[in-house]
Amino acid sequence: MQERYREAILVNTDRSREYKYLDVAFCVWRKVAKIGWLDLVRPRLRMLDIGSGGGDLSAVCSGLGHEVLGMDRPDPPLFRELHDLYGVKRVDHIVYPKSPFPDEVGEYDLITCLGVVFDIFSKTEDAVTTWTTEDWLHFLRALSARHVRFPGRIYVELNRRVEPDGSSAYDDLLRACQSMGARVDAARGRIMFSLTRPLALAEEAAH
Repeated sequence: MQERYREAILVNTDRSREYKYLDVAFCVWRKVAKIGWLDLVRPRLRMLDIGSGGGDLSAVCSGLGHEVLGMDRPDPPLFRELHDLYGVKRVDHIVYPKSPFPDEVGEYDLITCLGVVFDIFSKTEDAVTTWTTEDWLHFLRALSARHVRFPGRIYVELNRRVEPDGSSAYDDLLRACQSMGARVDAARGRIMFSLTRPLALAEEAAH
């Protein structure tokens, strides 16, 4: 695959983000180094990897004996080829705010979203427009209500962008998730919900 895409890699530098996944050893090693929060040394889990990209996280978890389904947009074709290479199933789906997944996606013990970019509406040199905190909370609640098999977990690792004043577009989301019972590592943008029932907003849980 590296040889087949060699010319495109050298010529089309705008797609270098896509082709980085062809460095399979490095990408898999990075995911092995990042999965400490996932507690995968347990009986076989049914797992959904949203925004699975080149499939490296799915491959690592599958290699540990878990049943994994990757999910990402239908393009680029390279991502599907890499899932096939790893022997990991995937489903085509574009994630939009407040738009449900197909019912056939099913329920899972663990749902992961690592380094996702589906929450970005637009990106220029000067500004990035992302989902609102409300959009994210709706997404997380919908996942817990329709796609978590209890007891189950949802793990999110955000691409944090720190502003000059030290703030981040995700600060409100991280605080909201922590108030709802999530384990949060704000410095790394990590959110882990361990759930025994569908997720409720903090004000709902208080009643």
